[in-house]
Amino acid sequence: MKIVWSIVLLGLASACSHAASHPLDLMFGHLSTEVLVTSETAMLSAKPLTFTSTRPLYMVGRDAAVCLVLMGERALASKAQMKAFERALKGRRVSAELTLANGKRVSLSRPGMGWSLEGKVFPEGELYACMVVPHCGKLPAGTRIESISLSSSPNLQIAGILWESDNLNDDTETAPPVAVASAQSNTNHSCVK
Repeated sequence: MKIVWSIVLLGLASACSHAASHPLDLMFGHLSTEVLVTSETAMLSAKPLTFTSTRPLYMVGRDAAVCLVLMGERALASKAQMKAFERALKGRRVSAELTLANGKRVSLSRPGMGWSLEGKVFPEGELYACMVVPHCGKLPAGTRIESISLSSSPNLQIAGILWESDNLNDDTETAPPVAVASAQSNTNHSCVK
């Protein structure tokens, strides 16, 4: 029982860490990366702005997201966080598209709310609008992202951009190899252009 409890505690400690590939995560095969693409304020408009990172952006697993830093935010109850997120977006249509090293483009999901206790731009926690890489494209680990294009209508001011990817859920869903190969080779696919 002590060993099981210790493993549970180690797993909780690693799940709470936001460091890229924490040693406890590596011990259990969990890889993650979090890159601050920019901490500069930007005004998104209907005309897409393209951002590149000084650090390489890679898929380390099948889950990845681009998170826009909306504001610094101290810990709030979940209902208050959702209200702050809704006020920040105010019905805006926010779009994100990745350009991969091979030139293909991947459109991301609509933004969902994200929040972190440890700010990357602000000293306190941060409220995010996060857009995930769709699983239908099945971008393999190692895929390099060259740039991120963002737009918003009406305009949206952001305080920074984060790239996150991990392999935590890689074993929870598998697709037939034929479907994966088809999605990666078809340039007219609904996810990968």
